Amino acid sequence: CSITGFGEDGPYKDRPAYDAVAQGLSGITSMFLADDDAQLTGPTIADNMTGYNACYGVLGALFERERTGRVRRVEVNMMESAIAFIPDPFLNAQLAGVEPGPLMRVSASQSYAVRCADGKALAIHMSSQEKFWQAMQRAFDRTDLGTDPRFDDRTKRIDNYLALADEFQKTAVTQPHDYWATRMAAEDVPFAPVNSLPEVYDDPQVKHLGTFASITHPDHGTYTAIRRPVTFDGVRDDQPLEPPPDFNEQGEIILRQLGLTESEIEIWAAHNCKLAR
Repeated sequence: CSITGFGEDGPYKDRPAYDAVAQGLSGITSMFLADDDAQLTGPTIADNMTGYNACYGVLGALFERERTGRVRRVEVNMMESAIAFIPDPFLNAQLAGVEPGPLMRVSASQSYAVRCADGKALAIHMSSQEKFWQAMQRAFDRTDLGTDPRFDDRTKRIDNYLALADEFQKTAVTQPHDYWATRMAAEDVPFAPVNSLPEVYDDPQVKHLGTFASITHPDHGTYTAIRRPVTFDGVRDDQPLEPPPDFNEQGEIILRQLGLTESEIEIWAAHNCKLAR
């Protein structure tokens, strides 16, 4: 399996690449930057998606080899992985002529974040279903919004997204987070607290699923790891709770399995990278 920044050939093939480079080329970054602020924000996307694509590419190749005996070379690059991560903005731009920007997705999906009286935030996603718009009005006790000519149909709510966001914020700031969370849950509004990373560990659903696990590494000590978000037959018993190897810790073992001789491994170690012995 070959993983590169831009592909095996082409004008960029020899250029160095990292996550921000792939995000910039793919168009992802343009959807996060405000017109008057070029500050990058957000998590790693291209790096992670490239790993996912390499994984399913290798699995597909192994499955084909199992069925047909044919051996494949799998090639994945960061730029295309990032592009493939955002198909909807490309389709919207192509089919509907919608210019992507920071508010394109959130306005179309009717997604909002509001800050409550105690400073905590809530994320709300009403999507296209009328029932969630009605539920949101009841939760905020703002049925007047339903008759406001700026918001009385979904197209208008999209066009007047910032105005509706302002109305939501005016209401949210009058009560603390727990008050609004209780009301939204009672009305079945799609919502969630905007958790900080430390708060994620203590979330009741996260704890119930066992999303995190404690792992002890012989050199780096004990830390909390994220478990695989896939279960088989409802369990993750097949997933070993063992620490991952250090960088190239198993390099010599892998090279030997690939058929390299001891002298070839020595040459590899001398010219390419340090191998754990």
